[in-house]
Amino acid sequence: MIQNVPTMSIVFMGISAAVSILLPIILVIIAKKKTDGKLINVLIGAVTFVIFALVLESLVHQIVLRLAGIDPNAGQAAAFRDHLAFMAIYGGLAAGLFEETGRFLAMKFVMKKPLRKENALMYGLGHGGIEAILLCGITYISNIALSLLINSGATEKIFKDVPDGLMDQAMAQIEPLWTTASPEFLLAGLERISAILIHICLSYLVYRAVKDQKIQLFIAAILAHAVFDGVFVVATQFVPLLAIELIMLAIVLVAAFFTLKAYRAEKPAEITE
Repeated sequence: MIQNVPTMSIVFMGISAAVSILLPIILVIIAKKKTDGKLINVLIGAVTFVIFALVLESLVHQIVLRLAGIDPNAGQAAAFRDHLAFMAIYGGLAAGLFEETGRFLAMKFVMKKPLRKENALMYGLGHGGIEAILLCGITYISNIALSLLINSGATEKIFKDVPDGLMDQAMAQIEPLWTTASPEFLLAGLERISAILIHICLSYLVYRAVKDQKIQLFIAAILAHAVFDGVFVVATQFVPLLAIELIMLAIVLVAAFFTLKAYRAEKPAEITE
């Protein structure tokens, strides 16, 4: 049975959407003012994420999950619950392999040479920023519109084009709008802050891998990405989401501290064009 979506849930969705959309834009503006990084690298980062994560990785997911006997249309929650170890290991490695390979190829073959740390920063903002905008910002704006439609009583508009056989699946997709505790919608915005920061850190790591020709740094980026995603998947099944997000943010802040330290310590001779 469809229920009204609490007003505070809609408000908190709006806050997370605003964080996901505005934060990347603000960070790009600040980075542009503080450095001489080129805005084209923001676009390169965004396009690379779309190609390697949303297109190529998603296609491979469809194939691998079906081969593993997992219905890719059943939803992430069901897949994580029923195949936790596989989803944590495979999902983490797939995300790391596709996104870091895309990052590596973009920096090696697409971005202007000589490769510079300022442009690696811009790339990271583009990569993490478009992920935040598409996966959280746009999704939550859509959820807000859907919630307002539900609360207006116009539920027939929601299901008018849904075949009878898919009605239960459609209901399961919108049910979290009123069953999820309102404050939990804020956690999506917090997660995006962590994700943007980790993408900046990984972009700098891959930048060093390309610039210094150290393949071990590229492998380290893949493994770090895989561990970050894999641990998050496992933790969501056993630890309260707020605790997970705060722990992840703390870890990312530590990584960001050391990344910033390395960024600032880089010799001027290495970045001159």
